[in-house]
Amino acid sequence: MLAIADHGLLADGLTSALIGRDGSVAWLCLPRFDSPSAFATLLDPHAGACRFAPADGGLGVQRYVEHTNVLVTRFPQVRVTDWMPARFDGAVAAGFGHGALCRWAEPEGAPGGRELELLCAPRLDYGRQAARWQAGANRIWHADGPTPL
Repeated sequence: MLAIADHGLLADGLTSALIGRDGSVAWLCLPRFDSPSAFATLLDPHAGACRFAPADGGLGVQRYVEHTNVLVTRFPQVRVTDWMPARFDGAVAAGFGHGALCRWAEPEGAPGGRELELLCAPRLDYGRQAARWQAGANRIWHADGPTPL
């Protein structure tokens, strides 16, 4: 488990996410700060996991894009950029529904790239409820629970 200092904080005005230097989402409650968690490995390694990072592991270096709430985690040969579209007063960000954590990876440096791993295994309500995946109207997928992800 990473130390709290090894995480960056993202927020959209109504909720927040902790992103680890290993590419994990250690904490995310949706759609608000006071909602039950979807990802909570900060508390329990079995309470919902999400990771987008090099498959062979390792820790990256995190920095915010200047004057923004956009977090960049740099690993050798790949950069992962995370952000949450701003929402205030219950407003919905166009195309993102009721809250979104956006994750983007792109190669850096020498050609040849690096294999990435994407793991998305939410456990809703602080790990007490398994997510059920299904097609969504404006999403590729979402986890069905008390609040769809």
